[in-house]
Amino acid sequence: MARVQRYGVAQRLLHWLTVLLVLALLLCALGNSLVYEGQPVLAETLVQIHMSLGATVFLLTLARALLRQLQPPPALPESLSAARAGIARGLHLCLYLLLLAIPVTGYLKLAWLGFEIRLFDLITLPSLALDIEASALARRLHWMLAISLTALLATHIAAALQHRHRGEAMIFKRMTFG
Repeated sequence: MARVQRYGVAQRLLHWLTVLLVLALLLCALGNSLVYEGQPVLAETLVQIHMSLGATVFLLTLARALLRQLQPPPALPESLSAARAGIARGLHLCLYLLLLAIPVTGYLKLAWLGFEIRLFDLITLPSLALDIEASALARRLHWMLAISLTALLATHIAAALQHRHRGEAMIFKRMTFG
């Protein structure tokens, strides 16, 4: 049996940490939408957590991109068609771009309303000149990009499970620890 070529330990740790943080971001956003009017203190807490985790995902994604340049991913099996390999590369590129763009649009939608952004109650990102139209555009972009990310993540998960189901365990195991 061929030996599984895996991503490096740091790459796998950053991947799974990003997964957990993105899940937490989605839960904070959903929770905020459910309690927004009835429990404003809880809603504000969820927004603060969401912003801090979003900034963390942004930084982790930059670290992952740098690490990917320093330690390229393991080669895909030759049995994988060129089309499927191209789709996989394109999907990964889109995931990275979305994980960078979503936090930026989240910051801009609030900063253009004049809000300073407090991250983990430690770091303050500055507000920007008041621009309600730009903020509204950033809000729409943030939402559309988040929906796109959710769809791509579902595709990514489905593809990983398909690899496992089709007996292409070597692809599936590249990012696992078992």
